[in-house]
Amino acid sequence: MGYYNPAEQVTNAYPFPFELREDQKRDVDALVDYERVGIFNGLGTGKTAVSTAIALHWGLDDLTDQIVILLPPILIRQWEQWLKNFDLGITIYQGTPTKRKQLSLDNDVILTSIGVWKNDFERFKTGLGDKRVTLIVDEAACVRSPATQNFKSIREFVELSDKRLILMTATPLGSVPTSCYGLIKLKSPTIYPSHRSFRVIVKSGVWDN
Repeated sequence: MGYYNPAEQVTNAYPFPFELREDQKRDVDALVDYERVGIFNGLGTGKTAVSTAIALHWGLDDLTDQIVILLPPILIRQWEQWLKNFDLGITIYQGTPTKRKQLSLDNDVILTSIGVWKNDFERFKTGLGDKRVTLIVDEAACVRSPATQNFKSIREFVELSDKRLILMTATPLGSVPTSCYGLIKLKSPTIYPSHRSFRVIVKSGVWDN
């Protein structure tokens, strides 16, 4: 009888430039069966490798055809260099509005900033709406507040059919626990009926017990 080992499967299928650590393998194995994933480990723990392994494994399981990564502009080239290890077609979706209109949305991976994503959201929604897409949000603290357009655009997109989500940040919390509501709502949409109910639970001290 075989055994289910997603981390081993994906690293055998793709040329990772290094062997995943045991804790990274455990994260991949634990998270790969969820449609929405939060990776909130500290700095330097290898969130990029874990998120990549999960997304690529979803591809192996025929659950996703394309990856879109939202990230700060300063990290775009870093992600591009990382993804070149895997022989994937990559589109750097940035530049002027005129230049962006000329860029294809059909590549294996699209790298873009949250600002450009919001500006061109209708194009992303129309062009990718009927595709199986994994959306990775790096530095996902930008979606902590459900009142922001960052949060609203991502929620609207992942609520379309055949969409998967990976949220990554080393700083999910602000000064108070209630500041992480947006992250929780994106990852587990039905867990709290409202922001008010979430605040009541937090302020009741349940989290302190």
